[in-house]
Amino acid sequence: MASSPFLNEVRTSIRVRGMSIRTEKTYIYWIRFFIRYNHCRHPTEMGAAEVVDFLGHLATERNVAVNTQRIALNALAYLYNQFLKQPLGDLESSMPPSHNGCLKCSWRLKSLISSRR
Repeated sequence: MASSPFLNEVRTSIRVRGMSIRTEKTYIYWIRFFIRYNHCRHPTEMGAAEVVDFLGHLATERNVAVNTQRIALNALAYLYNQFLKQPLGDLESSMPPSHNGCLKCSWRLKSLISSRR
């Protein structure tokens, strides 16, 4: 499958940093998914709001596991912080109340369960 020049640059950047091939494939998958979710807009035109919206979509519409959300977040954090040099900042403060804490719900659930025992 042919890849875009942008994704090829990201792939090269990952390889230069010495990351594993599995990490490379996973990050490229999530970056491509993020771009397609946002109607093929270039990541330089987007920022924290789109990342938060995407992560919220994964949590609420796609019902992905917390660890899967973390992997997607790590891929997008690499894209923005390391590759594009456009730090996302504090994503938690950008999250609307319905999405706030999606990535932290597993430890909250554990503490809630343990407090009821």
